[in-house]
Amino acid sequence: MHKLSQIQIGRATKRQCTLNDGGRLYFVSRPPNGASWIFRFTRHGKDRWMGIGQYPTVTLGDTRARAADARRLLIDDVDPIENRRQQRTQTKLELVRRMTFAQCAALYITSHKTAWRNSKHSAQWDATLKTYAYPLIGSLSVATIDTSLVMKVLQPIWNAKPEIRGRIEAILNWATVSEFRTGLNPAR
Repeated sequence: MHKLSQIQIGRATKRQCTLNDGGRLYFVSRPPNGASWIFRFTRHGKDRWMGIGQYPTVTLGDTRARAADARRLLIDDVDPIENRRQQRTQTKLELVRRMTFAQCAALYITSHKTAWRNSKHSAQWDATLKTYAYPLIGSLSVATIDTSLVMKVLQPIWNAKPEIRGRIEAILNWATVSEFRTGLNPAR
């Protein structure tokens, strides 16, 4: 274990090669594409290769620590690649739960303002949402907004401001496409 030095790695980046650091950890250099770290393991009779990271972004010390973590998972009969995939999914779900309606609206307006005729239009979107939607649903997770909440926003202004429903619908559609919520649009 720990066969490679920083000097050897620096020299290896200039040529195409694969170097073994021991403990199933490899440094793979493929100029001009760069170099990366690979952890090789066998699980249920199948060879698996797990990318640890690009060199020099991930240092030798970090790589060895990540490989040690992967070895510990294998001892506990956990596939390190599947474990990493589950952690990424969990992180994404946590982000989804924290994304509020107001944040989604701001992102929607920013991404669509270039297609609108003038800056007045985006200012109108922002002003009407701040006045009518944000007080009731602005701080709520976009994933939790349902028909009853949309109706609470629309009930007093249904006839006077019909564009509000369309704006809420557009933002919730955008949030669904962006995977911040699932299911039918309650503003439809």
